[in-house]
Amino acid sequence: MGFYEEISPYYDDIFTAGEEQLRFIADTAGLPPKRLLDVACGTGLYSVKLSQLGYDVWACDADAEMIRRAKEKAESANAGVRLFTADMTEPGFLKEIRPESGNDPEFDCIFCIGNSIVHLKSEDAIRNAVRQMKALLADHGSLILQIINFDRVLNHEIRTLPTIRNDEKGIIFRRNYEPDSSSGLIHFDTVLTLNREEVPLVLNNRVDLFPLVSEQLRCILNDAGLGMTEFYGDFSKARFDPDQSFMLVAVARQV
Repeated sequence: MGFYEEISPYYDDIFTAGEEQLRFIADTAGLPPKRLLDVACGTGLYSVKLSQLGYDVWACDADAEMIRRAKEKAESANAGVRLFTADMTEPGFLKEIRPESGNDPEFDCIFCIGNSIVHLKSEDAIRNAVRQMKALLADHGSLILQIINFDRVLNHEIRTLPTIRNDEKGIIFRRNYEPDSSSGLIHFDTVLTLNREEVPLVLNNRVDLFPLVSEQLRCILNDAGLGMTEFYGDFSKARFDPDQSFMLVAVARQV
């Protein structure tokens, strides 16, 4: 059982759909009805809420259990989200995104948030994923990518992220970084502690991340033919500061 499948029962207790993120996506996409694609959707936290706001939402994730739970959530909320299993590590992962007619759909906004795209292991793999997303954008459509600010992580040797706690659910989620000089990747170590039983359940995982810095990302977006790129330091549209911002939120537009 993979780690993300293993934590899927607790995913919504660890991560919540933030109002700032929802407003940012909606403001970037424009008023509904617009067609949106949520790449690496997890359990559909954002997809379901955006569908309830009137958007035509499509969503995909690499983990089949996450998609199963997203379908359950969408059905329970009476949200018409179209869900697909699609792995960004595969060169043609968006080929499965097809309507009944078999033609390529066009999206007014595609978003991949939650530090998901850096799970790809190289700049070339990220470049390929961005090009696939760009190919599905409608004229003047927007691509939103959100990652940790790796400029700050590398320059200031950041080794930990803030611990996530949900005392009501008895959850502690710790996250640590360990650079690997031989591969150039960063080991992302997580420890999920569940204090729900007399004996706590502890789940450990390690996944490698590609430390994508801001100028690399800007070049990837430009090379893909996307323009009007904007960088923010968070979803409130604070100015991006390579040395201070916790995250990097990029918006690029089809021109």
